[in-house]
Amino acid sequence: MPALFHTLPRSVAALVSCLLLGLLTTTSLQAADAELKRIAINGGELEYEVIGSGEPVLLIHGTGVAATFYNVMREPSLAGYQLIRYHRRGFAGSSRTPDPFTMQDHAADANALLTALGISKAHIVGHSFGASTSLQLALDAPELVHDLVVIEPPVFDPAAPPAAFAQLTATWKSGDKEGAMNTFSTMSYGDNWRELAARVPGGPAQVMADVDTVFTTETPAMTGWVFNAEKAATIKQPIIYITGVSGHGASLKQLQQWMPQMQSQVIPEVTHA
Repeated sequence: MPALFHTLPRSVAALVSCLLLGLLTTTSLQAADAELKRIAINGGELEYEVIGSGEPVLLIHGTGVAATFYNVMREPSLAGYQLIRYHRRGFAGSSRTPDPFTMQDHAADANALLTALGISKAHIVGHSFGASTSLQLALDAPELVHDLVVIEPPVFDPAAPPAAFAQLTATWKSGDKEGAMNTFSTMSYGDNWRELAARVPGGPAQVMADVDTVFTTETPAMTGWVFNAEKAATIKQPIIYITGVSGHGASLKQLQQWMPQMQSQVIPEVTHA
C-alpha cells in the first residue's frame, strides 16, 4: 500500500487500496449488468446493484465509455464494504435525462438512491463526471458523505467552456452522431476506446446508444457547473484525488488550494479511462 494511505483513516485507506487494485486489474471487467435492479426516484428510474455488506460505498461513473465498464469494482476483494453501483440517468438501462439535467440533478439522484436504500452515510467514489457529481453531492447533502475519492473530475470555467465541446455538439446536431461520439471518446479515453468499451460485452454499442445523453444534457451540465474556491471551502470531508500521468481532469494544484485536506495519488501509465 502506498505510504500516503497510512496517514488516512483505516476505512479510507482500505477503500482506496482496493480501488487502485480494481482500476489496474483488467480481468475485473465483467458483464454483470443483467443483474441490476431498478428503482424509481425523482420522476425516473435508475438501474443499480448492491453487493456485499459493511460500510456503504457509492460508485458514480463517468461519461460514455466510462459508463460501460464501471463494474470494474464489482469485486469480492472489497470485504467489509457494501458496494452500490448504478447507471446515472441517461445511461444504459436507466431513464433518459430530461433537458436540462444539471450536475445538481445528478447529485440529487445519488442522494435519493442512498436514501431509498436506507443509507445515512457512505464513502463516495466518482470518476470523471461522476467525480464532479460526488463533489456536488458533498455540497448539497454533506451529512450523506463520509469521505470522497475523486478520479480526475472535470472543472471548467462556465464563462469560457472548452471550444472543443461546442464543435462536437455542432457535429452531433448536424446528424453525424457517430462522428461526434467517436471524437469525444478519443479525446477522453484514447484511440483504443472501442477496445476498452468492448471489455464489457456490448460496450461500444452502449456508448453509441447513449450519445444523445452526452450532447443533450451531459456536456452542458459539465461545462455549466460552477465549482469554485467558495464552494470548495464548504467541503470538510477527507478527500483523495486520483489521477494518471496524463493529468486529465481538473487541476490538482488548484483543487488542493481550495481543499487543503485533499490528498493525491498519481498512478503511472494510467490514462483517464
